[in-house]
Amino acid sequence: MCLAYKFIEYRRDPAPLKTLFLKNLYRDGSISTVNLVHLFFRALNFFVLSLLIIYASAYAQLAQINFGIIVCCLSISSPINCLCGFLFWGERLTAKTVIGTAAIVTGVAWVALAKNPGETAAPDGKDDISTYRLLSISLALLCGLLGSVRVQQAKLVHIKYQYNPMEFSNDGGLLCGVVLIALSACYYLAGNPAYTAYNFWISFLASIFQMFSSLVGLNATVKGLGGPTSAIL
Repeated sequence: MCLAYKFIEYRRDPAPLKTLFLKNLYRDGSISTVNLVHLFFRALNFFVLSLLIIYASAYAQLAQINFGIIVCCLSISSPINCLCGFLFWGERLTAKTVIGTAAIVTGVAWVALAKNPGETAAPDGKDDISTYRLLSISLALLCGLLGSVRVQQAKLVHIKYQYNPMEFSNDGGLLCGVVLIALSACYYLAGNPAYTAYNFWISFLASIFQMFSSLVGLNATVKGLGGPTSAIL
């Protein structure tokens, strides 16, 4: 997906490969340290966020709660984006926005505090099921916070450093992709049983949809109203 985006850019405006891939990281004859640091921070955010979502999902399974609850907790990013847009980027808070934000916060709080009426023992027999529920929801809320950090960072580099959000997301995707390919090759050569051709193609197809969502969604969130746009997404 990232390479396809670069190919479209090249067809629209043919340029040397160095310019095509490094135009936001190499400006005015020198390396743009600020953009480079932001790019590495975005990649780090991605890996931490992915790891936390995996852990949140695992604990949700142990707590025997629907994964939809985890998704609800992730939506806490929308109220945070609304507040940051108002405080830092001059975005208006209309009555509808405030009501919608309050509804999201209330819903997330209700989901987080609600208790399962069923079992009290976890499937593995090691802990109380409420412990896993607390861990799962806490990690999901943290993931929502990290999602907001990604949006606010993209707004910052777009407004202050003229780093287009589409290009910022695409460059971050390329960096993460290179790292993931290297790690996958290591696991494959080590004979990890999970690295099969079937799993590779399933992951590849899923990554296309994820990257498309990231490119379009981040561009809309950065250039539009952060809170309402992220709520729609």
